[in-house]
Amino acid sequence: MKRLLSFLTVLLLLIPTAVDASSTRVNNIGIACQIDQNGTATFVEKWDMDVSEGTEGYKIFNGMNDQPLTLIGVTDDRGVTYKNIGTWDSDVSRESKINKCGLIKDGGHYELCFGLGDYGTRSYTMVYQIEHFVNQYKDQQGINYAFISDMSLDVADVTIHVTGITPYSKENAKIWAFGYSGSVNFDNGGVTLKTDSLGSNKMQLLMGLESNSYTSPNKRHASEKFEDVVKDAKEGSSYSSGMSKAAMIMIFIFIIFVILMLIFIIVAVIVLSDSGVVFDNGRTIKGKEVTPFREIPCNKDIFLFYYLAKKLDIIGGDESRENLVSGFILKWVRDGIITIREKESGAIVKKKNYDMYLDVDAKLENKQETALYKMFILASKDGVLQTKAFQKWCSKHYKKIDDWFTKVDNVTEDSMNKNGYAKTKTIYKRFLFWNIPRDRTVWTDKAYDQCLYVWGFNNFLEDEDNMKEKAAIEVKLWDEYLIFAAVLGIADRVEKQLKVAIPRYEETSTYNNFPIYYYTHTFAHNSMSAASSAASAGQGGSSSFSGGGGGFSGGGGGGVR
Repeated sequence: MKRLLSFLTVLLLLIPTAVDASSTRVNNIGIACQIDQNGTATFVEKWDMDVSEGTEGYKIFNGMNDQPLTLIGVTDDRGVTYKNIGTWDSDVSRESKINKCGLIKDGGHYELCFGLGDYGTRSYTMVYQIEHFVNQYKDQQGINYAFISDMSLDVADVTIHVTGITPYSKENAKIWAFGYSGSVNFDNGGVTLKTDSLGSNKMQLLMGLESNSYTSPNKRHASEKFEDVVKDAKEGSSYSSGMSKAAMIMIFIFIIFVILMLIFIIVAVIVLSDSGVVFDNGRTIKGKEVTPFREIPCNKDIFLFYYLAKKLDIIGGDESRENLVSGFILKWVRDGIITIREKESGAIVKKKNYDMYLDVDAKLENKQETALYKMFILASKDGVLQTKAFQKWCSKHYKKIDDWFTKVDNVTEDSMNKNGYAKTKTIYKRFLFWNIPRDRTVWTDKAYDQCLYVWGFNNFLEDEDNMKEKAAIEVKLWDEYLIFAAVLGIADRVEKQLKVAIPRYEETSTYNNFPIYYYTHTFAHNSMSAASSAASAGQGGSSSFSGGGGGFSGGGGGGVR
């Protein structure tokens, strides 16, 4: 076994890697798979990643009823060998997962999991075995396996190399690959699958072996002819194309025409769109160059502050939603209408959890804030709200969540128009030979000033060179500052600064009884992610994107969570 793992590890190191730091993503996956005499496959799978969120990495294996999976181990780029704890629990804390790995098993469904540890540019190498990897068909042996599919993160480069007890070649095997744009070839006595743009698609190998060399194959498909499996897999794929050369040329010309039309339409939309902020005075704002501003902007209106920060691209995407919810949780804790208490669960292994106790009779002045608070109450049981309960509620009522955020934007825009922050103005945009008039919303000098204050406040909070100034601010005001820091998504960084500037801050703050910023961010992130996932379900899959048919094992997704 040691010699086998050494060989696979060396082979894996030969697979090139490419790292481009950004948000959480997988830059490169390299998989070395060696099949022994029994038909058991040993995998060494390396993920090169940029990690900025989540507590664990995971890889899912589906359809493994007759193919038991064994986790051998996980190592990382720092040379740490992770402790294999056996059965994995995704609900434990981030700290409890560090330098550990394990499996979640449910029938033929496996999830190989490991703690992410520190964020940044990281590499993780998983080593595992799958028994009966080779299938026995009615007429021959073969492999039908999805090495990767439906990742929750986009994947760039992938290289997979499969070897067996004897060298594979076109003389003793036939190969097809499905689900991605790339190549599959006989290479160095094995089979290599490669792509430089996998995205969230799959990489499935279908391989026919001329001889029945493997002694312990999977017999689930023993009644099927391999040629029928191939026929099913080719259905809808490029392998099944029987078009004439003339027809292919016509299709190519049509595709080029469609692409040119799409480019024309996209350019027109970009030129004529109303995206971005336009100030009536024609000025622009270079955010990071704005002088730091220590007063809370927008007259402490959280919704206006959130809206301006979003439009100025200080925050964006799904994270902006998480940030707003996190900010309101802090506000409600400060105002005393919710209390968060720690509890322990588990008969043997004790876990720390937190429950949210809501004042069901609380009266709030703002209608949109009231609507959000009512969602918390509806998800609670007798005014006690558990994190998972709110996640389930958001998943079930994702339309209400989405409508609420849309309403927030619409109400804020109306308020800006009524209060002199915005007005409608006719502007002209040139497209090709025409000057096209457009009525669009422009922001006034009043809005410009508030945008400067929002950027300045962000810069003040992020500045680590003004600790003396921050130390002079009273604790009660910092409790309020942190609400708006949460909306900006930087409450955790500001808290770290406060521990330096005001060592006794935690003792005197309203938020002094537990790690509230970690809790509120995690609570908001998990809840909004549940709503987002539910909203995107039912968008259709890509099972027929490049063929592949059914009957394969493996696949099922993976990423971080």
